[in-house]
Amino acid sequence: MILLIPQDATTTLSSRRVIKANFNDLINWTIVVTNYGPDVATGVVVRDLLPKSLIFVRSNGDYDENSGEWDVGTLNKGSSVSLNITCRVNATGVIENEVSVSGIEFDYDLSNNKANKSINVSK
Repeated sequence: MILLIPQDATTTLSSRRVIKANFNDLINWTIVVTNYGPDVATGVVVRDLLPKSLIFVRSNGDYDENSGEWDVGTLNKGSSVSLNITCRVNATGVIENEVSVSGIEFDYDLSNNKANKSINVSK
């Protein structure tokens, strides 16, 4: 399962809310990946190629901003890992960020391998 949470400087948002931001603001995206089993997941890769309207600033992990890939590797059943990506808003309007995850093993439930969230940017 993958969970994508846009954050402002002080608030973690619920999954159904759209964050409001201003042009040139810094936005923090938190990606949480959980392996619900039934097996250990290997070769786990998260893909989050940021839209051109978001300029990559930094992350707290091994995220490649050019490919949009985060190589998680092995994730034990019941384990979670997270990645924070900070980017600068470079456009106005609604900006959507899409994330997906894949691994080597057969996945019985593909419905929870993608997430998307939006920010509404004013001038």
